[in-house]
Amino acid sequence: MDSLRKVYQQSQTDGFKRQVRELKNKAYGYNEMEQMVRECTANDEREPNEMLMKEIAKGTF
Repeated sequence: MDSLRKVYQQSQTDGFKRQVRELKNKAYGYNEMEQMVRECTANDEREPNEMLMKEIAKGTF
């Protein structure tokens, strides 16, 4: 049971979530703009990257 708990705790780290997001980006064939939007709207505890938000804004015109 302890090993299962360790696997669960490791799956909750930001690094693991980022890897899963990258795999989904490739599996679903998201283009660059879609990937940037996914990165900015992820449920991470940190604030979205300001440079990414500016690039998304430029791409909307």
